[in-house]
Amino acid sequence: MSHFYGFPVADVVDVTLSADTAILADNDVIAAPQEVVGFFRVPGGTVKLHSVYLLDGDDQNQDIDIFFLNAAGNIGAENAAYSPDDTNAAMILGYVSLLAASHFTDNINSRSAYLGNINLMLKAADTTSIWVAAVCRSGTPTYTAAGLKLKLGIERY
Repeated sequence: MSHFYGFPVADVVDVTLSADTAILADNDVIAAPQEVVGFFRVPGGTVKLHSVYLLDGDDQNQDIDIFFLNAAGNIGAENAAYSPDDTNAAMILGYVSLLAASHFTDNINSRSAYLGNINLMLKAADTTSIWVAAVCRSGTPTYTAAGLKLKLGIERY
C-alpha cells in the first residue's frame, strides 16, 4: 500500500478469528490475540479504523468486544476470563463493542454485526502488524474454529 500525494489509502482487511470451540461464559476470551501482518503501512505507522463488520457464521448472537493490540500480548487464555495484567493492558490500542441488541442482524443461518464511524486511531509499535482478539460479553455461546470473520474498514497513513 502506498500514499497518493500524501493522502491516506483506504482498505478493507479480512481477519478470520481462530476461536475457542468449547462453550464460553460471559467475559471469557473467545480468540486470543492473533497477528495481522502488514496492517500498518510502515513500522510505527498509524491507521484509522472506520468500520467493523463481523460475520457470526455460528449464529450465536452474543455481545462481543474486539480488541486491538500493538504486540503479541496476553489478555487471558481462550475459554478463560479476560484478565490482562498491567503490561499487557498497556498493549491495547482500543476496542470495539458489538452488541447483540443494537448491532447484529439475523441472516437466518448466521448473524452479522456492523459498526461504522468508529474513527479509532491505531498506532503501531516497531512493526507493521496488529494483533486482534475477541472477548465474549454476554451469554454462553459456542463458536467453531473459523466461525467469526471480521472485515475492518481502515485508512492507512
